[in-house]
Amino acid sequence: MAAFQQSRSFTVESIVIFGRKSGGDQKSYDITKLCTNILYVEDITKPFLQCNLFIVDSAGLINLLPISGGEKVVIKLQDGTGEVEQNEPIEYDLRVWTVSGRQTKGKKQTYTLGLCSAEALTNETVKVQTKLLGKAEGIIQKLLGPEGLGSTKTLAAEESKFSMVFNGGKRRPFDIGSILAKKCVPNTATVTTTSSSGDTVPSVKGSAGYYFWETRKGYAFYSIDGLLDPEDEDRPAYLYVERIGNVDDSDDTFKILKCDFKSEVNILKNLRSGKYASTMVFFNPSTGKYAEYSYSLKDSYEGMKHLGTAGVAAVPVAERELSEFPTRYITEILDHESWFTGGDIASPEEGDGGDSPTPYADWQKYFMAQSIARYQSMHNQECVITVPGQAQICAGEKVDIRLRNKVANSEEAKEPDDKESSGLYLIKSVTHSYDLVSGIQGDFTTTLHLIRDSYGMLDKDTAHDSE
Repeated sequence: MAAFQQSRSFTVESIVIFGRKSGGDQKSYDITKLCTNILYVEDITKPFLQCNLFIVDSAGLINLLPISGGEKVVIKLQDGTGEVEQNEPIEYDLRVWTVSGRQTKGKKQTYTLGLCSAEALTNETVKVQTKLLGKAEGIIQKLLGPEGLGSTKTLAAEESKFSMVFNGGKRRPFDIGSILAKKCVPNTATVTTTSSSGDTVPSVKGSAGYYFWETRKGYAFYSIDGLLDPEDEDRPAYLYVERIGNVDDSDDTFKILKCDFKSEVNILKNLRSGKYASTMVFFNPSTGKYAEYSYSLKDSYEGMKHLGTAGVAAVPVAERELSEFPTRYITEILDHESWFTGGDIASPEEGDGGDSPTPYADWQKYFMAQSIARYQSMHNQECVITVPGQAQICAGEKVDIRLRNKVANSEEAKEPDDKESSGLYLIKSVTHSYDLVSGIQGDFTTTLHLIRDSYGMLDKDTAHDSE
Protein backbone atom coordinates (compact mmCIF):
# COMPACT_ATOMS: atom_id res chain seq x y z
CA MET A 1 0.00 0.00 0.00
CA ALA A 2 1.42 3.36 -1.02
CA ALA A 3 1.89 5.96 1.68
CA PHE A 4 -0.23 9.09 1.71
CA GLN A 5 1.31 12.26 0.41
CA GLN A 6 0.83 14.53 3.41
CA SER A 7 1.88 17.74 1.67
CA ARG A 8 3.10 19.17 -1.59
CA SER A 9 6.53 20.58 -2.31
CA PHE A 10 7.26 24.17 -3.20
CA THR A 11 10.26 26.39 -3.73
CA VAL A 12 10.80 29.87 -2.35
CA GLU A 13 12.28 32.03 -5.06
CA SER A 14 12.70 35.03 -2.78
CA ILE A 15 11.33 36.89 0.23
CA VAL A 16 12.46 40.50 0.06
CA ILE A 17 11.73 43.28 2.54
CA PHE A 18 12.12 46.91 1.49
CA GLY A 19 12.95 49.51 4.11
CA ARG A 20 11.00 52.74 4.15
CA LYS A 21 12.60 55.70 2.40
CA SER A 22 13.99 58.41 4.66
CA GLY A 23 15.74 60.84 2.35
CA GLY A 24 18.14 58.30 0.93
CA ASP A 25 18.15 55.11 -1.07
CA GLN A 26 15.61 52.46 -0.16
CA LYS A 27 17.16 49.51 1.62
CA SER A 28 16.17 45.97 0.69
CA TYR A 29 17.13 42.63 2.15
CA ASP A 30 16.49 39.09 0.99
CA ILE A 31 15.24 37.35 4.14
CA THR A 32 14.50 33.98 2.55
CA LYS A 33 17.02 32.15 4.73
CA LEU A 34 15.69 33.81 7.89
CA CYS A 35 12.09 32.63 7.39
CA THR A 36 10.98 29.28 8.84
CA ASN A 37 7.27 29.36 8.01
CA ILE A 38 4.78 31.34 5.96
CA LEU A 39 1.06 31.44 6.83
CA TYR A 40 -1.01 33.17 4.16
CA VAL A 41 -4.72 33.81 4.88
CA GLU A 42 -7.81 34.86 2.89
CA ASP A 43 -11.23 35.25 4.55
CA ILE A 44 -14.60 36.23 3.05
CA THR A 45 -15.35 38.35 6.13
CA LYS A 46 -12.20 40.48 5.68
CA PRO A 47 -11.51 42.93 2.82
CA PHE A 48 -7.74 42.43 2.93
CA LEU A 49 -5.12 39.70 2.88
CA GLN A 50 -3.09 38.63 5.90
CA CYS A 51 0.17 36.75 6.24
CA ASN A 52 2.57 35.78 9.03
CA LEU A 53 6.29 35.29 8.49
CA PHE A 54 8.06 33.40 11.26
CA ILE A 55 11.63 34.71 11.46
CA VAL A 56 14.83 33.35 13.05
CA ASP A 57 17.12 36.37 12.87
CA SER A 58 20.83 36.12 13.56
CA ALA A 59 21.67 39.09 11.32
CA GLY A 60 20.04 41.80 13.45
CA LEU A 61 17.62 42.66 10.64
CA ILE A 62 15.01 44.19 12.94
CA ASN A 63 17.58 46.79 14.03
CA LEU A 64 19.63 46.99 10.85
CA LEU A 65 16.76 47.87 8.49
CA PRO A 66 15.11 48.88 10.90
CA ILE A 67 11.57 47.48 10.93
CA SER A 68 9.05 50.04 12.18
CA GLY A 69 5.91 49.08 10.24
CA GLY A 70 4.70 49.77 6.71
CA GLU A 71 7.67 48.08 5.00
CA LYS A 72 6.98 46.39 1.68
CA VAL A 73 7.48 42.60 1.58
CA VAL A 74 7.41 40.67 -1.70
CA ILE A 75 7.14 36.87 -1.50
CA LYS A 76 7.74 34.80 -4.63
CA LEU A 77 6.98 31.08 -4.49
CA GLN A 78 7.00 28.26 -6.98
CA ASP A 79 4.54 25.40 -6.67
CA GLY A 80 6.57 22.22 -6.84
CA THR A 81 4.09 20.50 -9.13
CA GLY A 82 4.21 23.17 -11.78
CA GLU A 83 0.42 23.20 -11.95
CA VAL A 84 -0.21 26.79 -10.90
CA GLU A 85 -0.49 29.37 -13.67
CA GLN A 86 1.64 27.33 -16.07
CA ASN A 87 4.60 27.17 -13.76
CA GLU A 88 4.72 30.93 -13.17
CA PRO A 89 5.70 32.13 -9.69
CA ILE A 90 3.09 32.93 -7.08
CA GLU A 91 3.70 36.46 -5.84
CA TYR A 92 2.38 38.16 -2.71
CA ASP A 93 2.95 41.92 -2.36
CA LEU A 94 2.22 42.88 1.26
CA ARG A 95 3.08 45.36 4.01
CA VAL A 96 4.34 44.94 7.59
CA TRP A 97 1.71 45.94 10.11
CA THR A 98 3.02 44.30 13.27
CA VAL A 99 6.04 42.63 14.87
CA SER A 100 5.10 40.22 17.64
CA GLY A 101 6.45 37.47 19.87
CA ARG A 102 10.05 38.70 19.80
CA GLN A 103 12.45 36.62 21.91
CA THR A 104 16.21 36.93 22.14
CA LYS A 105 18.89 34.41 23.04
CA GLY A 106 22.47 35.46 22.51
CA LYS A 107 22.79 36.96 19.03
CA LYS A 108 19.70 35.14 17.74
CA GLN A 109 16.20 36.60 17.75
CA THR A 110 12.89 35.00 16.84
CA TYR A 111 9.76 36.99 16.00
CA THR A 112 6.74 37.09 13.73
CA LEU A 113 6.19 39.65 10.99
CA GLY A 114 2.48 40.27 10.54
CA LEU A 115 1.73 41.33 6.97
CA CYS A 116 -1.37 42.69 5.27
CA SER A 117 -2.45 44.24 1.99
CA ALA A 118 -1.16 47.76 1.30
CA GLU A 119 -4.80 48.90 1.06
CA ALA A 120 -5.45 47.82 4.65
CA LEU A 121 -2.98 50.46 5.87
CA THR A 122 -4.21 53.12 3.46
CA ASN A 123 -7.77 52.42 4.57
CA GLU A 124 -6.94 53.71 8.05
CA THR A 125 -5.91 57.09 6.63
CA VAL A 126 -8.86 57.71 4.29
CA LYS A 127 -12.12 59.20 5.57
CA VAL A 128 -14.97 59.37 3.08
CA GLN A 129 -16.97 62.59 3.43
CA THR A 130 -18.92 62.71 0.18
CA LYS A 131 -22.37 61.36 -0.67
CA LEU A 132 -22.11 58.10 -2.60
CA LEU A 133 -24.74 57.29 -5.23
CA GLY A 134 -25.31 54.18 -7.37
CA LYS A 135 -25.35 50.43 -7.01
CA ALA A 136 -23.17 49.04 -4.23
CA GLU A 137 -20.64 47.38 -6.55
CA GLY A 138 -20.11 50.71 -8.35
CA ILE A 139 -19.67 52.54 -5.05
CA ILE A 140 -17.10 49.99 -3.86
CA GLN A 141 -15.23 50.24 -7.17
CA LYS A 142 -15.03 54.02 -6.66
CA LEU A 143 -13.81 53.59 -3.07
CA LEU A 144 -11.04 51.26 -4.26
CA GLY A 145 -9.96 53.58 -7.08
CA PRO A 146 -8.01 56.86 -7.29
CA GLU A 147 -10.62 58.79 -5.29
CA GLY A 148 -10.34 56.35 -2.40
CA LEU A 149 -7.66 53.76 -1.66
CA GLY A 150 -5.80 54.18 -4.93
CA SER A 151 -5.71 50.43 -5.55
CA THR A 152 -4.96 49.02 -9.00
CA LYS A 153 -6.42 45.59 -8.14
CA THR A 154 -9.48 44.33 -9.98
CA LEU A 155 -12.96 43.96 -8.47
CA ALA A 156 -15.06 40.91 -9.40
CA ALA A 157 -18.64 41.70 -8.45
CA GLU A 158 -22.17 40.39 -8.74
CA GLU A 159 -24.72 42.97 -9.83
CA SER A 160 -27.03 44.18 -7.09
CA LYS A 161 -30.68 45.09 -7.57
CA PHE A 162 -31.18 48.57 -6.10
CA SER A 163 -29.34 51.83 -6.49
CA MET A 164 -28.37 53.34 -3.16
CA VAL A 165 -27.48 56.63 -1.57
CA PHE A 166 -24.90 56.54 1.19
CA ASN A 167 -23.45 59.41 3.17
CA GLY A 168 -19.76 58.72 3.80
CA GLY A 169 -19.88 60.30 7.25
CA LYS A 170 -16.05 60.23 7.49
CA ARG A 171 -16.09 56.44 7.53
CA ARG A 172 -13.24 54.30 6.23
CA PRO A 173 -13.72 52.75 2.74
CA PHE A 174 -13.63 49.16 3.97
CA ASP A 175 -16.19 49.97 6.68
CA ILE A 176 -18.52 51.39 4.04
CA GLY A 177 -18.07 48.28 1.90
CA SER A 178 -19.03 46.05 4.82
CA ILE A 179 -22.12 48.16 5.59
CA LEU A 180 -23.28 48.10 1.97
CA ALA A 181 -22.76 44.34 1.79
CA LYS A 182 -25.34 43.77 4.54
CA LYS A 183 -27.88 46.01 2.81
CA CYS A 184 -27.42 44.59 -0.69
CA VAL A 185 -29.87 42.42 -2.60
CA PRO A 186 -28.75 40.45 -5.71
CA ASN A 187 -30.21 41.39 -9.06
CA THR A 188 -31.64 37.87 -9.35
CA ALA A 189 -34.08 38.62 -6.52
CA THR A 190 -37.64 39.44 -7.50
CA VAL A 191 -39.84 41.77 -5.50
CA THR A 192 -43.49 42.49 -6.10
CA THR A 193 -46.14 44.05 -3.94
CA THR A 194 -49.77 43.24 -3.41
CA SER A 195 -52.31 45.35 -1.60
CA SER A 196 -54.70 43.87 0.90
CA SER A 197 -56.93 46.01 3.13
CA GLY A 198 -54.79 49.01 2.44
CA ASP A 199 -51.55 47.31 3.52
CA THR A 200 -48.62 46.80 1.15
CA VAL A 201 -47.40 43.20 1.33
CA PRO A 202 -44.02 42.20 -0.15
CA SER A 203 -43.65 39.08 -2.22
CA VAL A 204 -39.97 38.28 -2.40
CA LYS A 205 -37.85 35.57 -4.04
CA GLY A 206 -34.16 35.73 -3.20
CA SER A 207 -32.27 36.86 -0.16
CA ALA A 208 -30.17 39.80 0.96
CA GLY A 209 -26.60 39.66 2.11
CA TYR A 210 -23.24 40.02 0.34
CA TYR A 211 -19.63 39.36 1.25
CA PHE A 212 -16.82 41.80 0.43
CA TRP A 213 -13.31 40.35 0.59
CA GLU A 214 -9.91 40.08 -1.06
CA THR A 215 -8.10 37.13 -2.63
CA ARG A 216 -4.78 36.90 -4.41
CA LYS A 217 -6.78 37.46 -7.63
CA GLY A 218 -8.19 40.80 -6.43
CA TYR A 219 -11.31 42.03 -4.64
CA ALA A 220 -14.65 40.23 -4.68
CA PHE A 221 -18.21 41.35 -3.94
CA TYR A 222 -20.79 38.56 -4.22
CA SER A 223 -24.16 37.73 -2.72
CA ILE A 224 -24.54 34.70 -0.48
CA ASP A 225 -27.06 33.28 -2.94
CA GLY A 226 -24.56 33.77 -5.77
CA LEU A 227 -21.75 32.03 -3.90
CA LEU A 228 -24.01 29.13 -2.93
CA ASP A 229 -25.48 28.52 -6.38
CA PRO A 230 -24.60 24.86 -7.10
CA GLU A 231 -25.38 25.30 -10.80
CA ASP A 232 -22.88 28.12 -11.35
CA GLU A 233 -20.64 26.68 -14.09
CA ASP A 234 -18.22 29.60 -13.81
CA ARG A 235 -17.39 28.69 -10.19
CA PRO A 236 -17.06 24.88 -10.09
CA ALA A 237 -16.35 23.10 -6.82
CA TYR A 238 -13.10 21.32 -5.94
CA LEU A 239 -13.66 17.67 -4.99
CA TYR A 240 -11.84 16.35 -1.91
CA VAL A 241 -12.15 12.77 -0.71
CA GLU A 242 -11.44 11.11 2.63
CA ARG A 243 -9.61 7.81 2.18
CA ILE A 244 -7.89 5.34 4.49
CA GLY A 245 -5.05 4.63 2.14
CA ASN A 246 -3.92 5.03 -1.43
CA VAL A 247 -4.91 1.51 -2.40
CA ASP A 248 -5.61 2.33 -6.02
CA ASP A 249 -2.51 4.44 -6.66
CA SER A 250 -4.75 7.38 -7.51
CA ASP A 251 -3.71 11.00 -7.23
CA ASP A 252 -3.37 12.15 -3.61
CA THR A 253 -3.64 15.82 -4.53
CA PHE A 254 -7.31 16.02 -3.62
CA LYS A 255 -7.46 13.89 -0.51
CA ILE A 256 -8.50 15.08 2.94
CA LEU A 257 -5.67 14.73 5.42
CA LYS A 258 -7.68 15.85 8.44
CA CYS A 259 -11.26 16.96 9.12
CA ASP A 260 -12.49 18.67 12.30
CA PHE A 261 -16.12 19.63 12.84
CA LYS A 262 -16.99 22.58 15.02
CA SER A 263 -20.07 22.72 17.23
CA GLU A 264 -22.98 21.99 14.90
CA VAL A 265 -25.92 22.23 17.26
CA ASN A 266 -26.43 25.11 19.67
CA ILE A 267 -30.13 25.83 19.89
CA LEU A 268 -29.85 28.25 22.81
CA LYS A 269 -27.33 30.40 20.93
CA ASN A 270 -29.48 30.32 17.80
CA LEU A 271 -32.60 31.29 19.73
CA ARG A 272 -30.81 34.22 21.35
CA SER A 273 -29.53 35.42 17.96
CA GLY A 274 -32.94 35.19 16.29
CA LYS A 275 -31.76 32.73 13.68
CA TYR A 276 -35.08 30.87 13.39
CA ALA A 277 -37.44 33.80 13.83
CA SER A 278 -37.08 37.42 14.85
CA THR A 279 -39.08 40.59 15.09
CA MET A 280 -37.54 43.76 13.74
CA VAL A 281 -38.78 46.96 15.36
CA PHE A 282 -38.22 49.79 12.89
CA PHE A 283 -38.07 53.38 14.06
CA ASN A 284 -38.95 55.99 11.44
CA PRO A 285 -37.07 59.20 12.36
CA SER A 286 -39.24 61.19 9.93
CA THR A 287 -42.49 60.38 11.71
CA GLY A 288 -41.31 59.26 15.15
CA LYS A 289 -43.31 56.04 14.73
CA TYR A 290 -42.38 52.41 15.33
CA ALA A 291 -43.40 49.48 13.17
CA GLU A 292 -42.78 45.76 13.63
CA TYR A 293 -41.83 43.24 10.97
CA SER A 294 -41.49 39.52 11.68
CA TYR A 295 -39.15 37.11 9.93
CA SER A 296 -39.35 33.32 9.88
CA LEU A 297 -36.68 30.95 8.53
CA LYS A 298 -39.33 28.40 7.61
CA ASP A 299 -41.27 30.85 5.46
CA SER A 300 -38.25 32.23 3.56
CA TYR A 301 -36.16 29.06 3.15
CA GLU A 302 -37.53 28.15 -0.29
CA GLY A 303 -36.44 31.51 -1.72
CA MET A 304 -32.75 30.99 -0.88
CA LYS A 305 -29.96 29.09 -2.59
CA HIS A 306 -28.53 26.15 -0.62
CA LEU A 307 -25.48 23.92 -0.87
CA GLY A 308 -27.14 20.97 0.84
CA THR A 309 -30.51 19.31 0.36
CA ALA A 310 -32.99 21.90 -0.91
CA GLY A 311 -36.59 22.31 0.22
CA VAL A 312 -37.95 23.37 3.58
CA ALA A 313 -38.37 19.70 4.52
CA ALA A 314 -34.58 19.52 4.82
CA VAL A 315 -34.66 22.02 7.68
CA PRO A 316 -34.50 20.00 10.91
CA VAL A 317 -37.90 19.54 12.49
CA ALA A 318 -36.81 21.32 15.68
CA GLU A 319 -35.74 24.41 13.69
CA ARG A 320 -39.02 24.50 11.80
CA GLU A 321 -40.96 24.31 15.03
CA LEU A 322 -38.86 27.01 16.69
CA SER A 323 -39.31 29.34 13.71
CA GLU A 324 -42.94 29.74 14.72
CA PHE A 325 -41.93 31.95 17.65
CA PRO A 326 -39.80 35.12 17.36
CA THR A 327 -37.02 34.84 19.94
CA ARG A 328 -35.21 38.11 19.35
CA TYR A 329 -36.44 41.66 19.08
CA ILE A 330 -34.08 43.93 17.14
CA THR A 331 -34.51 47.69 16.92
CA GLU A 332 -33.28 49.40 13.75
CA ILE A 333 -33.56 52.89 12.33
CA LEU A 334 -35.41 52.73 9.01
CA ASP A 335 -32.83 54.10 6.60
CA HIS A 336 -34.97 55.44 3.75
CA GLU A 337 -32.11 57.10 1.92
CA SER A 338 -30.25 53.86 1.23
CA TRP A 339 -32.79 52.71 -1.30
CA PHE A 340 -34.11 56.03 -2.55
CA THR A 341 -32.20 57.96 -5.19
CA GLY A 342 -34.79 60.53 -6.23
CA GLY A 343 -34.31 64.24 -5.85
CA ASP A 344 -37.31 64.84 -3.61
CA ILE A 345 -38.06 63.67 -0.07
CA ALA A 346 -37.49 59.99 0.55
CA SER A 347 -40.96 59.04 1.70
CA PRO A 348 -41.62 55.32 1.60
CA GLU A 349 -44.25 55.56 4.30
CA GLU A 350 -47.34 57.64 4.88
CA GLY A 351 -46.76 60.62 7.14
CA ASP A 352 -43.22 61.28 5.95
CA GLY A 353 -44.17 64.44 4.10
CA GLY A 354 -43.95 63.12 0.57
CA ASP A 355 -46.65 62.97 -2.05
CA SER A 356 -47.16 59.23 -1.92
CA PRO A 357 -45.74 56.16 -0.18
CA THR A 358 -43.48 53.72 -2.07
CA PRO A 359 -43.03 49.97 -1.68
CA TYR A 360 -39.37 50.34 -0.65
CA ALA A 361 -40.22 50.46 3.03
CA ASP A 362 -41.72 46.99 3.10
CA TRP A 363 -38.99 45.53 0.94
CA GLN A 364 -36.33 47.06 3.12
CA LYS A 365 -37.94 45.74 6.30
CA TYR A 366 -38.08 42.25 4.89
CA PHE A 367 -34.52 42.18 3.61
CA MET A 368 -33.03 43.68 6.78
CA ALA A 369 -34.73 41.05 8.93
CA GLN A 370 -33.87 38.27 6.51
CA SER A 371 -30.20 39.18 6.08
CA ILE A 372 -29.49 38.89 9.81
CA ALA A 373 -30.70 35.30 9.85
CA ARG A 374 -29.04 34.60 6.48
CA TYR A 375 -25.54 35.34 7.76
CA GLN A 376 -26.18 33.25 10.87
CA SER A 377 -27.53 30.31 8.88
CA MET A 378 -24.23 30.06 6.99
CA HIS A 379 -22.77 28.45 10.12
CA ASN A 380 -25.31 25.62 10.34
CA GLN A 381 -22.52 23.21 9.51
CA GLU A 382 -18.86 24.13 9.92
CA CYS A 383 -15.72 22.11 9.50
CA VAL A 384 -12.00 22.60 8.96
CA ILE A 385 -10.14 20.33 6.55
CA THR A 386 -6.42 20.08 5.85
CA VAL A 387 -5.33 19.05 2.35
CA PRO A 388 -2.09 18.93 0.35
CA GLY A 389 -1.18 22.46 -0.67
CA GLN A 390 -3.29 24.09 -3.37
CA ALA A 391 -2.11 27.64 -4.06
CA GLN A 392 -4.82 28.30 -6.63
CA ILE A 393 -7.72 27.75 -4.24
CA CYS A 394 -9.25 30.96 -2.83
CA ALA A 395 -11.71 32.02 -0.16
CA GLY A 396 -15.27 32.28 -1.50
CA GLU A 397 -14.95 29.22 -3.74
CA LYS A 398 -16.80 25.95 -3.21
CA VAL A 399 -15.55 22.49 -2.33
CA ASP A 400 -17.33 19.17 -2.49
CA ILE A 401 -16.08 16.91 0.31
CA ARG A 402 -16.80 13.21 0.49
CA LEU A 403 -16.42 11.84 4.00
CA ARG A 404 -16.52 8.13 4.67
CA ASN A 405 -19.58 6.56 6.22
CA LYS A 406 -18.69 5.66 9.82
CA VAL A 407 -21.44 3.07 10.32
CA ALA A 408 -21.03 -0.72 10.28
CA ASN A 409 -19.30 -2.29 7.30
CA SER A 410 -22.51 -3.74 5.91
CA GLU A 411 -24.09 -0.30 5.78
CA GLU A 412 -20.92 1.30 4.42
CA ALA A 413 -21.07 -1.03 1.41
CA LYS A 414 -24.55 0.27 0.60
CA GLU A 415 -23.64 3.92 1.15
CA PRO A 416 -19.88 4.77 1.25
CA ASP A 417 -20.44 8.48 1.92
CA ASP A 418 -21.54 10.19 5.11
CA LYS A 419 -24.75 11.67 3.71
CA GLU A 420 -25.18 14.22 6.49
CA SER A 421 -21.71 15.77 6.43
CA SER A 422 -20.55 15.20 2.85
CA GLY A 423 -21.46 17.57 0.05
CA LEU A 424 -20.88 21.14 -1.03
CA TYR A 425 -19.41 23.77 1.29
CA LEU A 426 -18.34 27.39 0.92
CA ILE A 427 -14.74 28.25 1.75
CA LYS A 428 -14.96 30.89 4.48
CA SER A 429 -11.20 31.12 4.83
CA VAL A 430 -8.13 29.50 3.35
CA THR A 431 -4.74 29.26 5.05
CA HIS A 432 -1.71 28.26 2.99
CA SER A 433 1.08 26.99 5.22
CA TYR A 434 4.57 26.95 3.73
CA ASP A 435 7.07 25.13 5.97
CA LEU A 436 10.65 26.19 5.24
CA VAL A 437 12.36 24.33 8.08
CA SER A 438 14.14 22.11 5.57
CA GLY A 439 15.39 25.12 3.60
CA ILE A 440 14.00 27.04 0.64
CA GLN A 441 12.39 23.82 -0.59
CA GLY A 442 9.76 22.79 1.92
CA ASP A 443 6.33 21.31 2.61
CA PHE A 444 3.09 22.98 1.62
CA THR A 445 -0.37 22.30 3.12
CA THR A 446 -3.68 24.14 2.84
CA THR A 447 -6.31 24.46 5.57
CA LEU A 448 -9.89 25.28 4.56
CA HIS A 449 -12.52 26.59 6.96
CA LEU A 450 -15.80 25.45 5.40
CA ILE A 451 -19.35 26.63 6.12
CA ARG A 452 -22.81 25.97 4.78
CA ASP A 453 -26.43 26.66 5.62
CA SER A 454 -27.93 23.22 5.08
CA TYR A 455 -27.21 19.54 5.54
CA GLY A 456 -26.51 16.64 3.26
CA MET A 457 -25.78 16.16 -0.43
CA LEU A 458 -27.82 17.61 -3.27
CA ASP A 459 -28.49 14.27 -4.92
CA LYS A 460 -29.20 12.26 -1.78
CA ASP A 461 -31.80 12.35 0.96
CA THR A 462 -30.71 13.35 4.43
CA ALA A 463 -31.97 12.12 7.76
CA HIS A 464 -33.17 15.66 8.38
CA ASP A 465 -35.43 15.38 5.35
CA SER A 466 -38.60 14.34 7.12
CA GLU A 467 -41.90 15.91 8.01
